[in-house]
Amino acid sequence: MTERRRPQIASRKAPKQARSNELVAAVLEAAVQVLAAEGAQRFTTSRVAEKAGVSVGSLYQYFPNKAAILFRLQSDEWRRTTAMLSAILADTARPPLDRLRSLVHAFVRSECEEAAMRVALNDAAPLYRDAPEARAVRQSGEEAVRTFLA
Repeated sequence: MTERRRPQIASRKAPKQARSNELVAAVLEAAVQVLAAEGAQRFTTSRVAEKAGVSVGSLYQYFPNKAAILFRLQSDEWRRTTAMLSAILADTARPPLDRLRSLVHAFVRSECEEAAMRVALNDAAPLYRDAPEARAVRQSGEEAVRTFLA
C-alpha cells in the first residue's frame, strides 16, 4: 500500500522586494476575509486571489496551495500568541502565580477576540496539523511553558 502524500504547506519563497511583501500581505489579508466569509470548506486559492486583486499565478509564486495559505495564517497566529504568552511567563519580576493568572486571562481574552477565525482555522487544521512544519511552530510555545514550569 502506498503512503498518502501530504500537501506542501511551506511557502514557496520569501518575498524580497517591497512589492513582493505587499503582494504576500494582500494575499494573507484576503485569505482572512475569505476564510471569515466563506469558511474553510469554501476557501479556495481562486477566491483569495480574486479578493486580493492578484492573479492566481502570482499567488502560486509564494503559496503552492490553499493548505500553505491556511498554515501561514495559523502559524502567524501561533507565533503571535506564543510571543504574548512567553513574555508573560518570562517576567520574573512577578511571582509565578501572578504570571500564570495573567497568562490564563490573556489566553482566554485572545481566544474570545479571534473566535471566528480560530474556528475556521481549526476546520482547516486537517490540511496541515500533522505536518513537520506545524510541529516545529508549536514546539516554541511548548518550550516557553516548560521553562516556566522548571
